[in-house]
Amino acid sequence: MSSGNPAPTGLRDLGARLSTAIVIGIAFIAAILWGGRIGIGLVVGLVAVFATGEFYAILRRERRLPNESLGMIAVGVMPFAASVWGVPGLTTTLGALMIASLVWHITFSEVRASDTSVTVFGALYVGFTLAHIVLIRELPDGRVLALATVASVWANDTIAYLVGSSLGRHKLAPAISPQDVGGSRRWHDRHDNGVVRAERAAECLLRRRSARIDRSRRVTRRRHR
Repeated sequence: MSSGNPAPTGLRDLGARLSTAIVIGIAFIAAILWGGRIGIGLVVGLVAVFATGEFYAILRRERRLPNESLGMIAVGVMPFAASVWGVPGLTTTLGALMIASLVWHITFSEVRASDTSVTVFGALYVGFTLAHIVLIRELPDGRVLALATVASVWANDTIAYLVGSSLGRHKLAPAISPQDVGGSRRWHDRHDNGVVRAERAAECLLRRRSARIDRSRRVTRRRHR
């Protein structure tokens, strides 16, 4: 006979979420450090396909009908194209998705404009942004920058989830999270995300300003020589 209250839903979900995060994190880190251009493209593409499928499932709860085949094929190709052809490969894949979605919209009269829009938006929001991990890795010190990007995103979402689970009272999007799930998005973790991103943006601006000042000082020194 068990005693005590059952664990809160947020805590029950935390184990599954944490396990998923660890598996994906290990795959990302291994691909960034040792996978090579093709390896990281394949790993990011696989993760992006699953993430896009989850995103399209959320959209279906809002009674929108994205073309999952078109979107997920494009999402799977984007990181691979970025690893082989760089930015031109990534943008070409996005352009091909937009053309294919337009043809789909014109061919079938029952397809709504919102369905076409969310098909492209889902691929853009998930696949296009994730593919930049591949591009970041090819920069000078790219491995460090890519690892820092993955770590910052993971920490940001983890903190937002914990804050929303423990302090959240008002759901951010009850239409797509109707159940009483402790880890669902709430205004509190939205604000927490906003603070973290604002700090990130401020840090970026300060670095750019510092770089401009350093460049101007170097130019001044050269002129006085």
